[in-house]
Amino acid sequence: MPREIKVVNKTVNFSKEIGKIKPMHAVNNGPKQGITLSWDISPYYREMNIPYSRLHDTEAPYGSNQFVDIHCIFSDFDADENDEKSYYFSSTDKCIKAIIDAGGKPFYRLGESIDHTDRPLYIHPPKDFEKWARICEHIIRHYNEGWANGFHYGIEYWEIWNEPEGAQMWTGTKEEYFELYRVTSTHLKKCFGNSIKIGGYASCSLEMLIREDDYWWPNHLMQYANDFIDFVKETNSPLDFFSYHRYTSDFRQYYYYNNAIRKWLDEKGYKDTELILNEWNPVSTYGVYGKKDERAGVIMAACLLACQKSDVDMMMLYDLRRATYYNPLITIDKIPLSSYWSFVNFGKLYKLGKEVDSGEFDIESTLYVCAAKNENEGGIFVVKPDDEDFNVKIKIENANYKKMKIYVMNQREWSEKMTLIEERDFENEITLNFAARQRYSMAYIELI
Repeated sequence: MPREIKVVNKTVNFSKEIGKIKPMHAVNNGPKQGITLSWDISPYYREMNIPYSRLHDTEAPYGSNQFVDIHCIFSDFDADENDEKSYYFSSTDKCIKAIIDAGGKPFYRLGESIDHTDRPLYIHPPKDFEKWARICEHIIRHYNEGWANGFHYGIEYWEIWNEPEGAQMWTGTKEEYFELYRVTSTHLKKCFGNSIKIGGYASCSLEMLIREDDYWWPNHLMQYANDFIDFVKETNSPLDFFSYHRYTSDFRQYYYYNNAIRKWLDEKGYKDTELILNEWNPVSTYGVYGKKDERAGVIMAACLLACQKSDVDMMMLYDLRRATYYNPLITIDKIPLSSYWSFVNFGKLYKLGKEVDSGEFDIESTLYVCAAKNENEGGIFVVKPDDEDFNVKIKIENANYKKMKIYVMNQREWSEKMTLIEERDFENEITLNFAARQRYSMAYIELI
C-alpha cells in the first residue's frame, strides 16, 4: 500500500502587488579580480543579475596596493589633496568599470581592507581627519563628477570605514572613529548633498539584540553601537544608511536579526535610515553544509527569501573574491556551486521587480514562497529548506500567461545547474513533488 504523502497548499495572487523585490543578492567585490583583473566571471555576474558590489577587502588577502583603499589611491598622505597628480585611480577605475559593464552598481567603502597581521600598516586613524575627508571628496568627484579625467557614474552609496570596533580594522579609539565619521560625513554631505548616501559603520556589534541568554558576546560591543548612534544624533551627523554584519548557518536568524536592528534603530529615532546587512554568509563560515552540497544552495535560497520578508533594505554576500573560502557561489576554476543558482533564481525575481502576494509568511515554516511580475512575465521561487517530507501544490490566481517552465534543484536532481524538469502550457495549479525528490529542494517556476 503506497504511503500517504502530505501536501502543502500555497496560493499566489498576481493581481495583488505587495511591494518590490529588494536587492537581497548584492555581493562584496566585483566580477574581475586579481592584480591584473584577469579572473573574469562577468557572464556569471550578469546571469545572477547582481545589483550592487561592495568594494571592501578588495586588497585582501593578497594586496597589491592598487585597489580601492585610501592608501592605494592616495599613497602619500603629505601630498596635496587638491592636485590630481597625488592620486592613482587607474586600477580602481578598471575594477569599477567591470562592475558597471556587468550590470551592477558600486557600493564604495571609504577606508582600508582588513589586516590580520601583527604589524598593521594602514588601519590606523588618519593623522588629519579633515584632510582625509577632503581626499574622500576628491575620490567621489573623480567617479561622479569627472574630476581628474574621471567619470559620471553617479555612485550612490559611500560607507565610512568598516568594523572599527575590531582590532584588525582600526587601531584607534572609539572616540577617534566617531570623530572621523563626524568630520567626513558632514564634509561630504556639504559637498554633495542628497546626490550621495553616507553611512556606516559596518558593525559587528549587535549580537545581543537577539540573545536572551548568557551568550559570550562582549557587552562592550553592543555599547559601542549604542554610543555610535547617540553620538551621530548629538552631533547631527548624516546617517543615510546603517550597515552591519552577521555570520551564521541558521537562515532564520538573519530574519530575526534584521528585524531586531530595525526596531533598535527606530527606537533611536532613525526610522528613515536604510538598513544594510553588507556582510553575511550562511554556508562558507560557521556553516554545516559543504559548498558543493545541494543543501547549501537551498539554505542560501532560504536566507534570500526570509530576508526579502524581513525589514532589511539590502544585503551583500561576503564574498565574491576568487581566492578565499568565503566565496560560496563559484570556484576559482569558474564552476558554479549550488548557491550560485539561488542567486540566479532570486536575480530573476529582482529583474521582474514587483512582488506579488504569496500568502502569509511564517519564518518558522519549512516552506518559503516568493513571487514577482513585470508587465509580461512572472516568476515563483519555492524553497523547502528542511528534511520534512511533503509535496507542494501551488494555485496561481489572476494570471493569464501562455507557457510555464519548471526548474528544480534537490538531492535527486542535483547537477551543476537547476534542472528544467517540465515545460508546458500555463495552468492555474501545479504540484511540485518535493517528497519524491528527497527533502532539501528549491524550484523556480517561470511564467511567460
